[in-house]
Amino acid sequence: MKSWKNWLAGAAFAAALALPAAARAAGTGLIFVSNEKGASITVLNGKTYRRVAVIPTGNLPRGMAFNPAHTLLYVACGDSNEIDIIDVKTLKVVGRITKGVPDVEQVVVDPTDHYLYMTNENNSAASIYDLKAKKIIAFTRVGEDPEMVFLTPGAKRIFISAESTDMVNILAVPSGKLLQTILTDQRPRRFALTPDHRFLWVSCEIAGLVDVIDFKTLKIVHRIRFAPEGFQKDQLSPVGIAILRDGKTGYVALGHADRVAVVNAKTLKVEKYLLTGHRPWMVTLTHNEHRAFVTNGESDDITVLNTRTNRVIRSIPVGRYPYGVIIDD
Repeated sequence: MKSWKNWLAGAAFAAALALPAAARAAGTGLIFVSNEKGASITVLNGKTYRRVAVIPTGNLPRGMAFNPAHTLLYVACGDSNEIDIIDVKTLKVVGRITKGVPDVEQVVVDPTDHYLYMTNENNSAASIYDLKAKKIIAFTRVGEDPEMVFLTPGAKRIFISAESTDMVNILAVPSGKLLQTILTDQRPRRFALTPDHRFLWVSCEIAGLVDVIDFKTLKIVHRIRFAPEGFQKDQLSPVGIAILRDGKTGYVALGHADRVAVVNAKTLKVEKYLLTGHRPWMVTLTHNEHRAFVTNGESDDITVLNTRTNRVIRSIPVGRYPYGVIIDD
């Protein structure tokens, strides 16, 4: 456990050094929405929310990730077995990674712009792609139906949620070596790390709750439960999570309940529920955290939340079955 202590102590410092501040100074403010059944990315103006472009992609686009400079956007297109690369300035697909990326669902780029980490859902694997050498350098078997890949502060580990085997796999980077497995409640989906790096929230869709893992001991220390009026437990299917930088408030999308839960991140109690579109999936915050965007998979729109008042502002039509949101700000 000593190595974990050393890593945690240096994590914030390493993360701060990993990417020069100037590299993200000139964001376009554009909002990118992946439409998993529309084979496209809808691009919205960050101020007016008007549609700027619709970018055709491979089939089943889901996870998205910027390179550190935010000049390129990588899009995981699982049914096409490819990662499309979009130029953020021209809003055009300028390249594709097609070798060694079967059933890719989620992607993350490391802060040095050297490695691309991904999950390969139907292969029960996580893999690492060397962006310089343009090849896969690690392919690691993990639990079944891996979804999210989470790169820890300092880029020392990746956490993989394996939905069908109720576990989180921890891998070393860039070797891809499997280090540890954590058992969770049913169907773990997404992660959110508290700003103080003390706790990792894991949404467990079938269990209808969020496991809170002590990030030092890697043990589950609490479960956040939900009870919106008029819904049974089997109608609660939490997936997307976001936590504000002040560490006071978290947001959890509740899927079939058509709600986002506003959680007091200190007491771990739900303070209110916000009505969204049908089957909210993911929650994404703007850089200033004044707004949160929620993708509603079964109503083909996104809901905009005011995080200062915790009220719904509006919903915006996008494409078929919106999955994720990423913002160039």
